[in-house]
Amino acid sequence: MEKRYPQLEVQASTYPPPPLQALLAKALGYAQVALIAFVVLGEKAFEFCGMPTPLWYTQNVANQRLVAGIMVWFVGNMIFNGLTQTGAFEIYSNDQLVFSKLATGRFPSIQELADGLQRTLE
Repeated sequence: MEKRYPQLEVQASTYPPPPLQALLAKALGYAQVALIAFVVLGEKAFEFCGMPTPLWYTQNVANQRLVAGIMVWFVGNMIFNGLTQTGAFEIYSNDQLVFSKLATGRFPSIQELADGLQRTLE
């Protein structure tokens, strides 16, 4: 494409997730930080909140804080990525849609790109 259209300038950007998914991802981020704080601070976090240390924490987390923290981090990030990825691969040229992975469910072929660019650039 570079040889055929040397004037072509490529700009990449992220395709935003739907507003509800973006809000859930943001809330998840805050919850993830709070859970990691509870894991790191241990019983002191519950004391600070004026709560007794729950039995589930004492039995399952207190002796394995590092493992619990890593699990919160990885699971939280997996969910976050699932909420923010849209699967979009949209190609525009001169504000005209050349190809949409959201509409077709697949990536374009080189010929599809060439044909679409030709329609919008010439």
